[in-house]
Amino acid sequence: MNKAPQVAANIGANFYVTGLGELVIDTRHDYYDGLKMFICCDTLRKQYYLAIHVHDEFKLWLFAPMSKDTVHHLYNTKMDLLSVFKKPLNSKVGLVHVFPLERAELLSWIPTESISPEWLPESGETLF
Repeated sequence: MNKAPQVAANIGANFYVTGLGELVIDTRHDYYDGLKMFICCDTLRKQYYLAIHVHDEFKLWLFAPMSKDTVHHLYNTKMDLLSVFKKPLNSKVGLVHVFPLERAELLSWIPTESISPEWLPESGETLF
């Protein structure tokens, strides 16, 4: 069994997500009573994800796969965060359900049209 991400407790440290492998937090972007949004990548820096915390009670996270070019655009062109989730790299987004007591998580790949609108960033929202 892989370790649960424990994202808020391990800021800047490696963490694991079943199916995504070992990830490293690259940059934290939204932190209010715990981490809410960050950019991470695999340890080889080949796959990047924009991750957002979408539900407190059920400990749900969305991981949108993105290219290194998209990361660059997010930082340098005020790219709309919503577009990363509406048009992810492989047309699906990882929905991760964390089970802290069991130190486990469940990853499901869902099509973008299945994402609840209230989970997504507002149109026009950028990193800065």
